[in-house]
Amino acid sequence: MGTQDGTGSLFTVLRRGRHVMVVTGADPGGTLAGPALEPYRDLFEVVTRSPGDARAFRGGPVFLVRPDGYIAARGRPDRLETVLGYLRELSGETGISRPGRPAVASGAPNIHRKGAA
Repeated sequence: MGTQDGTGSLFTVLRRGRHVMVVTGADPGGTLAGPALEPYRDLFEVVTRSPGDARAFRGGPVFLVRPDGYIAARGRPDRLETVLGYLRELSGETGISRPGRPAVASGAPNIHRKGAA
């Protein structure tokens, strides 16, 4: 696999404790060059197929893997909405409502007090 440091393994990159974007397609540069990913580039490392890997195929899936090894989001080079949504949440850009918790505007403190209105 190709990494930012050269050739290595996904396991080695995951041990660094960061999110990892795995690009399986034949054109990882095209996938990663999109302006939509630019604001989030500091949130993840990239792993691609090694140059000349016969298993690489055009338009292959893109996976965002959490530091604990679980897949956080999956997309395709032309459909990164799920990946971008996860990255927005990770960066704190969106207010996402979860059961029992109100949505929080970006940058606003999330303070909960029992019995407070």
